[in-house]
Amino acid sequence: MVDVFPSYADHAFRIHFFGDEIEEIEAFDPFNNNVLEIYENLNIYPANMFVTSQDVLQNAIHEIQDDLVKQIEYFKEIGKPLEAKRLEERTNFDLEMIRELGYCSGIENYSRYLDGRKPGTRPFCLLDYFPR
Repeated sequence: MVDVFPSYADHAFRIHFFGDEIEEIEAFDPFNNNVLEIYENLNIYPANMFVTSQDVLQNAIHEIQDDLVKQIEYFKEIGKPLEAKRLEERTNFDLEMIRELGYCSGIENYSRYLDGRKPGTRPFCLLDYFPR
């Protein structure tokens, strides 16, 4: 049995297994353990908006580091060492969090790298998923 407590719901889900097979999925109240509903199937959404493979994550980290070096050099060239230092500290902190946890606060700022988009392209939106 596995209990799932999604951050977006007021109830939890209990998934009953028999070996590798799912026998039953139920919603339950985590305070009194009462079963609220039985499901045939269930979508469970990730807590973070960017879920990807470790390979994609590692490639994104390398690209972010490459762009960080270029941007730091640019800020130093134009006489803005404080901006360079702040950018370096913040980005390195974010990269450390991404390496350790798989995400960081404000990870949407790195969406271009995670999606594999080219510089200057807009992020995907809901309309991109509808047929023309």
